[in-house]
Amino acid sequence: MYRNTIVALFITICILLLSSIYAEPQFKGYLKPNVYVFCPEELWGGDVFYFNSSDVSIRIIRSGLLFRDYFDVLNTSRWTIISGEWTVKNGILECRGLEGDWSFIVLNIPFYTGIYQLKLNLTGNSKGGISCIPSLDYASEDPLYGDNVVFSIIAETSRNITYNPPKGAVSSILTPRSKWFHLKITYNSINSHAYYSSTIYVDDEVFPIQKRIETELCNTYLRIAVYGTEAMYVDEVSVCESANITVTGLEPGLIVELIDENNRTVERKISMSDKVVFNLEDYIFPLKGWRIRIVAPPLAIIYLEDMELVYPAGLNFTISGNKTSCILKVSPNFPKYTEYNITWIVPDNVAIINMTIDDGITRFSITDFSEKSIGFFKMVNFSSLTCYGDLILNFTAPNIVSSIRIEDITLQVTGPEDVNPEDRLKVIVYTTIDDQPLPNVDVTLTIINRSSGEKMAVVSTASDNEGKATFYIVAPASPFRIAANATFSTVYRRLVGYSLMDLKLRTVLTINSTKNIVPIGEVFNLTAQLISGNRGISNKLVRFEKKIASGWIPVGAALTDSNGTAYFPVSISCFGEAYYRAVFDGDDMYTGSISNEIVVVALKPSFLKIEGPHAVSIGRSFNITII
Repeated sequence: MYRNTIVALFITICILLLSSIYAEPQFKGYLKPNVYVFCPEELWGGDVFYFNSSDVSIRIIRSGLLFRDYFDVLNTSRWTIISGEWTVKNGILECRGLEGDWSFIVLNIPFYTGIYQLKLNLTGNSKGGISCIPSLDYASEDPLYGDNVVFSIIAETSRNITYNPPKGAVSSILTPRSKWFHLKITYNSINSHAYYSSTIYVDDEVFPIQKRIETELCNTYLRIAVYGTEAMYVDEVSVCESANITVTGLEPGLIVELIDENNRTVERKISMSDKVVFNLEDYIFPLKGWRIRIVAPPLAIIYLEDMELVYPAGLNFTISGNKTSCILKVSPNFPKYTEYNITWIVPDNVAIINMTIDDGITRFSITDFSEKSIGFFKMVNFSSLTCYGDLILNFTAPNIVSSIRIEDITLQVTGPEDVNPEDRLKVIVYTTIDDQPLPNVDVTLTIINRSSGEKMAVVSTASDNEGKATFYIVAPASPFRIAANATFSTVYRRLVGYSLMDLKLRTVLTINSTKNIVPIGEVFNLTAQLISGNRGISNKLVRFEKKIASGWIPVGAALTDSNGTAYFPVSISCFGEAYYRAVFDGDDMYTGSISNEIVVVALKPSFLKIEGPHAVSIGRSFNITII
C-alpha cells in the first residue's frame, strides 16, 4: 500500500423524510446511497466481474479457476502415476509410497503462475505434499534436494515442514497429526523474476511457512509427493490464477466492498477508475457465501492518514437542513497533534459552502478546498488541517420538485388557497432538473393533519414525460398540509426533492338572537356558529358587531365552544331596529368569514292612566276612562 492510498469510509445516509409538521422541514438524511449486492456461488482468485450499470447486474467475465479435482474418481487422462500406490475411495485420494523412497503422481497440465492448494491429512509417520517441476522429464526428481524443482512444500507428521528451494530448508511450522489441513503455494512473477510463498491452514489458524523465495520462472507441472508406505490422504487439489478479485465496469467514485459469509466487511475500496482489485492472498479458495457490494455514495468521507485503513463505523453522524442547504456532521476520533487531510465524496450537483470544525469551544470555518470531478461525483479535499473536533460540511443541493399546483374540481377553481371539506382536488407535482422536465420520478404525496401532525393519507405515482405527477384526492375535514417527496435514482445518481403546501379550509358563520323583539335595556344573547363543512370549529374568536350610520362597530367577542358556537349578551338602549352580525377573521388554518345580518326591534316602555270616581254607592253605575 502506498502513502495517501485512499482509505476509508463511507456513511450511509437515510432517505429524505419529513420529521415534523413545522413550516421548515427537517432532514433525516438528505441523500441516500444506492446499494447493490451480488452473491456469486463462489469466488476464485483471478475472477474478474463486470458491473453493468444499465440493468444493474454483475456477471463473471473471466474465471480465475484453472484446475480443480475433488477426486470423485481418479482421472488418468489428467493424472499420471509415476510410482507408488494411488487409489480413490469415497472422494479421497489415498497415497502410499515405496519403502524408503519417494512416490509421485503428476498432473499433466502445465501452469505458468498461480496459486496451488492441496487439502491433506497425514497419519502415522507419513510424509508428503506439493512439488512442482519445470518438465515431465523430472517427474521422479527428489522434491527436497533435486536440482530441477521449481518449488516443493513437504509436511511430515509431528515434524517441521520442509521446503525447496533452498534445498532441504526447514521451517518453524509443525505439521498436525491426523487432522485435515491446507497447503497453499503462491507462485508469481515480479519484473520477470519468479517467487514463491507458502502457508499452512489448520482449522481457523494461518501459519506462514516461508515468504517470497526466488525460484525459476517457467511452466510448471504439479506433483503430489509421498514418502514411504504410511498413508497420506488428499481431499482436493486446485489451481487458480492469482490472489486477486477484480470488479470492472465501474464509474469513478463508487465504493466496492467484499462481505464474507459472516456478514463482515473484509475489504472496502473506492474506485478511482473503471475497476478495483482486491488481494485475498490470506484466504483459501474458493470463498463461498461471500458477497460483492457496490455503493454509489452519494455522500461519503475519506480519511487520509499515512497508509493505514481507518474506518470508524461508529461515527456520531447527523444531517439537517432546510429547503436549499444541508449540513453533514461527523465526530471522528482522529489522532490529535498530527496534520491530516479530509476528503468528502459528494454528488456532482452539490455546491460546497465551507467546512466547520467545532471543538466544543471554538468553531473554525475552512473555506480553502479543492474539488476534483470523478464521474457523477466529485472529491472535495481539505488539506493540511491541524484543528480537531466535529467536522461539519455545509453545502447546497438542488431540489427536483419545482412546484405543486392544486385544482379544485368541485368548485372548478385553479390554484385555490382554501378549499371546502370533501372537495375533489387534483394535485400536480412538477419535477425538473436544470429547468427541464424530469420524467420517471417516484413521487409520494402525503396528506398531513396540521393540528396533530398525523398522516391522513399517503399515495404514490411516477412523473410523466412532462415531469408531472398527478394525484386525485378528497379534501379532509381537518386543516391539512400536502407534502410531496420525490426520488430519482440511477446507479450513479440519486436526486431528491420535496415541497410543502398548506391549504386552509373554508368556513361559514351564522348568527341568531334569542329574541327578535325586546324592550329597551333588556339583555338578550347573540348566538354565532362557525362551521367548516358540517363540523363546528372550536376555540376560535368570533367578533360581534352592530351597524350604525357610518358602518359597523364592535360590541364584543367570544370563543366558540366544542360545537363551534359563541354566545354574547347585549342590550339596546334606544327604541327602533338594531342590526347585528358576527365576524371571524380567519387564521393560518381557516378562512375568515362574515355572517348574515339579523335585526332586533327595541320598543319604548308603555304607561296606562285610568280616570273615574273615587267612591260610588252599591249598585250605582259609573264610567272609567283609560288614557
